[in-house]
Amino acid sequence: MRCVARHAKRTLCSRSMGRARPTHVPDPKALGVRLRELRERRGLSLREIAFPGCSPSYLSRVESGDRVASLTILAELARRLETS
Repeated sequence: MRCVARHAKRTLCSRSMGRARPTHVPDPKALGVRLRELRERRGLSLREIAFPGCSPSYLSRVESGDRVASLTILAELARRLETS
């Protein structure tokens, strides 16, 4: 957490700014590992499961746990990976 001192008594912290942490995925890293395992087991590349609104680079970040995909994107990935 990075904080910036403002005046003598106030401190602004960057954690209070930005997006709220998503609540529909409790463990993004575990989800990413599971997605990668399913994709690789089916012999698919990131490019092959990508679709409009979900690029290969975004999928890579989801698989690494750096991003949390929306429920809509997760549902489409589940369909493409033939899982639920």
